[in-house]
Amino acid sequence: MFVTGNILRGDNKLAAAVLSGAPYLSGLSDEHMETVRVAASERFAGEAYRARQDALKGIAKLANAKESFEVELMPRLHRWKAKADEKAKLDKAFAPG
Repeated sequence: MFVTGNILRGDNKLAAAVLSGAPYLSGLSDEHMETVRVAASERFAGEAYRARQDALKGIAKLANAKESFEVELMPRLHRWKAKADEKAKLDKAFAPG
């Protein structure tokens, strides 16, 4: 809380010192280090942080759309292709000449 609070108040030297070292050097767990990293990103690079968050949301939406496509539409496409292939075979078999 001390580190995060000071970073949110604008202490960029503390942020640089903590974030430039390994988490165990500052006595922070990986989870706490991530909290410090997020606080520093929001405080000192707010626009870039928000852009990254928006990009991550977009990636999540794209992943959901891909999964939905694979689950819902791919089986239909395979059935439609099989029917089209069967029709093409019949058309070829009964084609004049």
